[in-house]
Amino acid sequence: MARRRGFTLVETLASVAVVAVGVTAALGALGYIAKADAKSKLREEGQRLAIQKIDELLATGDYQVTPNSGDFSEYGKNDWTWSAVLEPSGTEYVDRLGVTVTHEGPGQYSKEINRLVFRGDQLVPAEGGL
Repeated sequence: MARRRGFTLVETLASVAVVAVGVTAALGALGYIAKADAKSKLREEGQRLAIQKIDELLATGDYQVTPNSGDFSEYGKNDWTWSAVLEPSGTEYVDRLGVTVTHEGPGQYSKEINRLVFRGDQLVPAEGGL
């Protein structure tokens, strides 16, 4: 009797099961990568918006106005808000300006940026000076 060539039903089922486990693992890894990418983009956007806002406040001098908070709707970023706090730094004539941006949507995120602000306008020339 001639022997038939090919796969048995058991061999075929075993190979399908191995492929199914591999595909499931690959899809899980892709899902994890997609979540990590979204979180990374959210952090990058928060960092960029915080730097942009603190630079804007320093350039315009608006950091001295209180209360100091708002959103980024002028940039089309309605799910981001910001707040700024000016505090003494512990060094004479230097304050600390802190800007916190917060993402209110899915993947809630908050980022704080700090800069030192020199209050040179409060310096008084010494007697006999200019």
